[in-house]
Amino acid sequence: MAFPQYQKHAIFILLAALVQTTVLPQLWFLRIKPDLLLILAMLIAMNAKSLAGGIIPALCAGLLKDFFGLHFFGFNGLLMALSASCVYGIFHFLNKESKGIKFFIIIFASLMNYIALTIISRKPYIFLCFPEAAINCLFLPFLESVYNFFTTPLSREGRAIGYAHK
Repeated sequence: MAFPQYQKHAIFILLAALVQTTVLPQLWFLRIKPDLLLILAMLIAMNAKSLAGGIIPALCAGLLKDFFGLHFFGFNGLLMALSASCVYGIFHFLNKESKGIKFFIIIFASLMNYIALTIISRKPYIFLCFPEAAINCLFLPFLESVYNFFTTPLSREGRAIGYAHK
């Protein structure tokens, strides 16, 4: 039974929220943790076929993050939706095969998030941006490979379409 793309995205967003709120606080030794929901929302926006296909999952991921965060409800939802729309627009004009572009997009989204948080809360959260952006970039290849594994359609032989056969 094949799941539609939006159901796969919903499952990934819920799993990322569960890992981010339950597993990472127990296992991660640093005070600054990766933002799995932000990474996943940007990955979905990078691979979206339409603008709505990138914005709606990002909005849902942001609202889910707001639900667990209790600060400024709706703030992360709005910011992730805005970031996803920017990423969708930028990513579809640039070379998708460039290895470094995804890292710059994650840094851009993290920076945008913390600049808005600094302006709204009037506290210097901007200093947390660069360490979190670096940690997000460390988690990007792992989360991207898991995302691609589950969202790449399979051929009848059980191999991923678009990959070379050995």
